[in-house]
Amino acid sequence: KAAIRHFACKDAFDIEGLGEKLIEQLVDKGYVRSYADLFVLTPDRLRLLDRMGDKSSENLIAAIEKSKTIKMSRFIYALGIRHVGENVAAILSRRFNTIDRLSRTSLEMLSSIEGVGPVIARSIRAFFDNPKNLDAIASMTANGVLIHPDHQEMEGVFFGKVLVLTGTLRSMSRSEAKQAILREGGKVGSSITRRTDYLITGESPGSKLGQAREFGIAVLDETEFLKRLRRR
Repeated sequence: KAAIRHFACKDAFDIEGLGEKLIEQLVDKGYVRSYADLFVLTPDRLRLLDRMGDKSSENLIAAIEKSKTIKMSRFIYALGIRHVGENVAAILSRRFNTIDRLSRTSLEMLSSIEGVGPVIARSIRAFFDNPKNLDAIASMTANGVLIHPDHQEMEGVFFGKVLVLTGTLRSMSRSEAKQAILREGGKVGSSITRRTDYLITGESPGSKLGQAREFGIAVLDETEFLKRLRRR
């Protein structure tokens, strides 16, 4: 319960409306066993809780959805790794641009980082050596959590560009594609507008393809998308 309160707090995922009493109910009823379970909650499940009507349930789901795009430093802090406060989380986010790279970094490398040291390094390694923690992170990203670099890559191939995805990509999941765009300094849009720079198309693209052509927006198929990523 304490881990979920920390995870949802203002300096972490900042999930409005997820208070202590609601967390108590969610855990006691077995609806939430780790913070990753927050991202698979449904309004129907929430309505079974005390004092949770239609409006309250919908508002909480909306708040959880809003929290899904998060800076890496806040994501690291939200995980509740022992000894890793906001300052250390910021140091780690500057050093590693993906959570995957952080999770695979050796104890020696972590210990050598100024502001981290051996005690915190051992705590970080212990956290990522626990399969349950890796499963929770994988579950969050699979359910739409986007970890945004704190500082956009100025030389990224998509720096300052807005990209929209449509269809199914063969080489990566939708979540992985969004993470790749964010790492390259781009932004991910949910719909086609005149401010969209690129539409990335996979198999069976939807109506967005026609809209992109109508607006004269550049269309990249999966092969061209991967080529641009590999140039880096």
